[in-house]
Amino acid sequence: MASSATATPSAPAHETETDIGIIRVHHVNFYVNDIGDWANYFIHRMNFREVAHGGPYSGKGDRVCRVVGHGRIRFILTQAAYRESVVAGFLHKHPQGVADIAFLVQDATFALDQCAKRGAKVINELETHHFDSGRIRFGSIAAYGDVTHTL
Repeated sequence: MASSATATPSAPAHETETDIGIIRVHHVNFYVNDIGDWANYFIHRMNFREVAHGGPYSGKGDRVCRVVGHGRIRFILTQAAYRESVVAGFLHKHPQGVADIAFLVQDATFALDQCAKRGAKVINELETHHFDSGRIRFGSIAAYGDVTHTL
């Protein structure tokens, strides 16, 4: 009796790679020239509300930020506080728009490590910030152009 062998197709690469643990998009950070105009647009035309703000007066250094939200959607609107800031440099090279898309992940250390192993360029190593209610850990990788992904 003759035996026959059937080739078993191998699984596509995306099915064999380890999941990095993305839960959802956490927020989108826009670098803008006029934070007031952008905030007013989202608040008055799209029914968002302001949920937070910060700037040099609150330890944000070279930038002023306003966070607007609607349900689980969060946009951080960021404007340069000084001409020499990272934000001003970005806006000198690019039009106003998305600078970072942040993902909520199960384990930031694991996610950043997995992305680096797959060839992603790590822009910011992991940072840990402690609060009364817990801690937050995050790092970032290069996306396309000068846009980043925070994990």
